[in-house]
Amino acid sequence: TGALSAPETKETTRMPSVATPPVTPEERTVLRELARRQLDYANSAANRERRNAWYALDDGQASRPLILCEWGIAFEEFFDKASLVCRGDFARGLEKGLRAMIYQQETVRDDHVIEPWLNCGWKVTASDYGVQVVKEYADNAGRLGARRWDHPIKDLRRDLDKLHPRTFTVDREASLAHKARLEEIFDGILPVRM
Repeated sequence: TGALSAPETKETTRMPSVATPPVTPEERTVLRELARRQLDYANSAANRERRNAWYALDDGQASRPLILCEWGIAFEEFFDKASLVCRGDFARGLEKGLRAMIYQQETVRDDHVIEPWLNCGWKVTASDYGVQVVKEYADNAGRLGARRWDHPIKDLRRDLDKLHPRTFTVDREASLAHKARLEEIFDGILPVRM
């Protein structure tokens, strides 16, 4: 099968006025090379086999056990941040994500399927439930560690009325600006999907 493309929407043609982080020409080159590697993995025979194996599993016709290693948090424990080439926070975050995907393919070698596009989420903010949740974290030099939370509902009869449904707000302008920035960086290599 060929590479899948992102669906077109009318909203992507609008040029938002939200400022986006700068990416140097050198950072752009690094990101585009990593995106090419993602596309190569996405179009590989091994990736097609994995995709077909997942479809077979969904149909109840699995020919082998499928294995996923969800290691995202552990990645921080052994990934050398000094190996990142990009220096700007925006480009550095993209580079880290692409390198994590490559590590997944080259080192972990589980049954994750690599897509021939880049996903871009909407910029969403959410309210609370009407109560403040207090969390305490262990002093762990910024690394993953223990935490505890102080549950805000102490007495159900007294505190239940404090609760309300959460509300969500989408910043369309910022979301579309982010998508446009990604499309500019990865143009001709990976389509960007929301």
